[in-house]
Amino acid sequence: MYNNDRENEILAAIRSNGYVSVKELASMLSISESSVRRDLSNLHSKGLISRKHGGAEAIDSVTRNIPYSHRYQLGKNEKKRIAQVAATLVKEGDVVFLDASSTTIYLAKEIASISGITVITNGVDIARELCNYSVKVICTGGLMYNEDRVMLVGSMALDVIRSIHADIAFVSSQALSYDGVMTCVYQEANDIRRAMIENADRRVYLCLESKIGRIAPYRLATLNSVDYLVCETEVPRELFDKFPKVIFLHP
Repeated sequence: MYNNDRENEILAAIRSNGYVSVKELASMLSISESSVRRDLSNLHSKGLISRKHGGAEAIDSVTRNIPYSHRYQLGKNEKKRIAQVAATLVKEGDVVFLDASSTTIYLAKEIASISGITVITNGVDIARELCNYSVKVICTGGLMYNEDRVMLVGSMALDVIRSIHADIAFVSSQALSYDGVMTCVYQEANDIRRAMIENADRRVYLCLESKIGRIAPYRLATLNSVDYLVCETEVPRELFDKFPKVIFLHP
């Protein structure tokens, strides 16, 4: 199979699925993973795909529910930088909402040593991670979401969130448009995030630069509903101009 034909097959698979791992492509095409990586590099250099940890994603495609194990690794260093900046917003004794995103688990590790905090989360892995520290943790309980098994959703989880008033809430999502609309591929997750935003004094949106200018299927809110946006780099000027009340933070 010539490289051009193979690249066309890879591109078709990525566009069809939104995200495909190197292992999946190697199995599908019966070639080595190193060959897949070379082809992905070529496609990336042509501007046809976006390289992600362990695979590739179609440009501007935020429609597929990427497994948490993949999402946790995607942009790992960038998420760590975001977490380090976001952690400076947490004070001793704060009551903190953390949603079940792959960015907030990095934040959980950063704030775990802050004295006297209480963390409320619907993230199974976040609660598990904080078991390693002397942090007061309230897990919302609820229905384990079929689309993402590390996330708890439903009326039980919402009841817990709505019964608590937090000092600060940290949420994330899959995409942020240039109009400041936050969107997600997990519809029920947005109910939890909105409840956290509504029941906190300070609201923080955590966003990788790679998510800006993109749109996912389900609307969460706009940047008008948060006080801070934390990114690993400076955000586009147009967001500054459209949302002057939002404080934009980066390393």
